[in-house]
Amino acid sequence: MKPGETDTLPSEFPAFKIPISDLQLPNSSAEVNYSTYKRVAQRLTSRQLYPDSPAQHEFTSVVVFPIARYSKGVLTVEVNKHLVPYMIDLSKGYTTGGFVPQQSICSAALHPAL
Repeated sequence: MKPGETDTLPSEFPAFKIPISDLQLPNSSAEVNYSTYKRVAQRLTSRQLYPDSPAQHEFTSVVVFPIARYSKGVLTVEVNKHLVPYMIDLSKGYTTGGFVPQQSICSAALHPAL
């Protein structure tokens, strides 16, 4: 984070809600239950980015999803507000209808929300 970038940050962590029924992959016989939701939440909150600049002797370690909360059939995931400007910048020139590899139980549900 550089000085002056705080002006573009949202005041709170943006959050989106994923109905648990959306985590069931089509044509999958795998049972989705409380343990599955817990594993998804733990995997999401362990994702980190490590932007670095060795020439400048600088690096940053950032958790992408600092909070994942499950309650009454809905998984609420908060995105680190410090990454929002980078996500917006990265999304320029891309469409939302592109190919999404469904390698994990949550990729199909998360992609449209991001």
